[in-house]
Amino acid sequence: MVKKYANSALSGKSPLDWDKALQIVRLAAQREKKLALFILLGIHVGLRFSDLIKLKKQYLKDRHFKTTEKKTSKLNQRFIPESFYRELRRCGLSLNDYQENLFASTRKQGAFITPSYFRRGIKRYCAQIGLSKLEISEISTHSLRKTFANHFYDIYEDKHKALMMISRLFCHSSTEITMRYMGLDRRDYHDVMSKF
Repeated sequence: MVKKYANSALSGKSPLDWDKALQIVRLAAQREKKLALFILLGIHVGLRFSDLIKLKKQYLKDRHFKTTEKKTSKLNQRFIPESFYRELRRCGLSLNDYQENLFASTRKQGAFITPSYFRRGIKRYCAQIGLSKLEISEISTHSLRKTFANHFYDIYEDKHKALMMISRLFCHSSTEITMRYMGLDRRDYHDVMSKF
């Protein structure tokens, strides 16, 4: 199921339900290890495609890294949670399965795997788990970042503090932008109206 409260005016893409995202990772791990790792990292660290694609295996071994975001040119530090490593093991994957440049292309020296490869793979596995064509049309590589943000918000008890932390992690200029980005304004309205 795709969470339909994302604000399509801001990015046009919806987050995945956390459990569905993990289901997709487990399916992908059986045949496409790089795709499985990409999705798993995306939902655990919340980086944009352009930053996620350049991660190195050493960062995963260190369990944290600093990155200068391509879009904002801002320095950002990320910690990789233990849940990432648990899920990696659950899928039967190991960091030894990957080269140092995790998402380097095997076809072109010095290049990275393209966004279209990951986007098509994510959509293919969304179809396999039963998402509708309409739901799949709202999914992209950016959905992983939104999945991270929404899961972070959902599991953190202090919602105001969670919103501030996500805003800082995503280099948003205000929590209002983060709220719109995550679709929280629509989500809250929908929650109230469903109890009306």
